Amino acid sequence: MKLAQIVDEPYDSGIVHYALSAARGLKAAGHHVEVWGRPGGYPLKEAERLGLRTRTLGGLTDLWGLRKAVSGVELINAHTGSSHTLALAVARSLAEGPRVVRTRADARPVRRGPGGGVLWSRTAGFISPTRLILGQFQEQFPAFAGPAAAIYPGFETGDSRPEPAGPLRVGIVARLDPVKGHADFLRAAADVATKFPDARFLIAGREENVKRARIEALVSNLGLRGKVEVMGHVPDAVEFMRGCHIGVVASTGSEAVSRVAVEWMSAGRPVVATAVGCLPEFVEDGVSGALVAPADPRALSIAISSLLGDAPLRHRLGERARARFEDAFTYPRFVRETEAFYDKTLRAVPSR
Repeated sequence: MKLAQIVDEPYDSGIVHYALSAARGLKAAGHHVEVWGRPGGYPLKEAERLGLRTRTLGGLTDLWGLRKAVSGVELINAHTGSSHTLALAVARSLAEGPRVVRTRADARPVRRGPGGGVLWSRTAGFISPTRLILGQFQEQFPAFAGPAAAIYPGFETGDSRPEPAGPLRVGIVARLDPVKGHADFLRAAADVATKFPDARFLIAGREENVKRARIEALVSNLGLRGKVEVMGHVPDAVEFMRGCHIGVVASTGSEAVSRVAVEWMSAGRPVVATAVGCLPEFVEDGVSGALVAPADPRALSIAISSLLGDAPLRHRLGERARARFEDAFTYPRFVRETEAFYDKTLRAVPSR
């Protein structure tokens, strides 16, 4: 197959990871794959680093150039709303244009906007990284005629390892942003520390909409100096996770595709996660981790404390977390399912 992945976001995100993972895996499977994106944006730079063919998007004003670019392309996979519109405009301008597939990995609920019926009547297939988003789509567009499927993202993270020695460590890996719930995590840590004074709490993540100094000030205000380490960006998130005993995802929203939750599971660590976005779907409450209400430090504290105080439970949930990863989130499975979906879409009778 000759394929193009369009991802016109300017920065790193779950959407970009999903698109580039598909592109890299399909190239390795023997397909011709290109990645199209904004000039100077992260997706094209990362695609080039991965050895993928790239093309800079000129927008609808460069329709002629785009028409030349799609010569021989059988299928375009658009990963954002704007790239979806662009891909359809190009495909529909040609007598035998490529099929257009839309992948939607957005935390905002699927809505049927003006012109949505026309847009989707011209779309050949729909991919969601979660069953939650797939269900929203099918509810809004029940008459959609093309293939539609939930294909979980895939990750290559190596083997899990036994718990490390030393004090019990609870970690959170997330960009410093209000939606990621660092304040709730620290308030929970203050409560946990009264029961487990030797426990340590680690925060890894780059500054974004919250400054590191603000997090460190909250650490001091809560009396957690010496118990909390704010580490900033870590080059290998999974290696960081292997050095912890429990992982936390404390988000108050977002989490359309929670890469970090899957990485905690791949490391064989139980996850305490808030019940937002895809997390109730990815983390099995009481099986591979624990789910709590968002923005509830007390509930977070109770779940963390139960795992810190019960080593057999912690080990059992960690083993099941790893099994969950191997069953649902491995990279070869992701590539196989994506390839099969594209093949099914290309064999379907087109809607013109």
